[in-house]
Amino acid sequence: MNQYSIGQTLRELKAFAYILYIPLILLMPIGWIGILFAYTLGWREITSNDFTLALNTTVAVLGFIYFIQKQKLEEEKLFFDQFANFNKRFHDLSQSLNQLSEIDCEHQDTIGIVGKYFDLCLEEYQLYQYGRIPEKTWRYWGSGMLYYIRKYPCIEQHWRLMEREALDDGLTIAWLQQHCADIGNAQES
Repeated sequence: MNQYSIGQTLRELKAFAYILYIPLILLMPIGWIGILFAYTLGWREITSNDFTLALNTTVAVLGFIYFIQKQKLEEEKLFFDQFANFNKRFHDLSQSLNQLSEIDCEHQDTIGIVGKYFDLCLEEYQLYQYGRIPEKTWRYWGSGMLYYIRKYPCIEQHWRLMEREALDDGLTIAWLQQHCADIGNAQES
């Protein structure tokens, strides 16, 4: 199973788990009402086992719901922390990136700036592959990467070098064009 399908599978499982707790919340009162209804109609006596089963089921469902909610909150916090970190790092690089057209591509400073930008992009991509960055956010970031690759030959040259040396972890220009180009084209219009 490749990384893209792992990340996609994780996103699908999370979405399913987040949606699953809603029916569970609705089924709990229905179960309690069903027990009370059966008792009031005289279909059966409520025994201590029925009460214990209902109570244990309720506690288990509430525990599951709490776990899912806690997990979701932790993942959102992690995402926003990463988002802030990536944006800060990009902001720190952006002035240098915007001066790349004035600097020789072989200059040591240029290589360092482009290397830092590539590393940042690769980190974002790896987290996306493992389902840690939402699809929409990734597509915007990917379109931004395409923008810089198209605008600055130094970035494209470095990126292609990383592809040739297999240091890109699958984040190729072709992959970006295939998965993020529609947003990038809409932004450039």
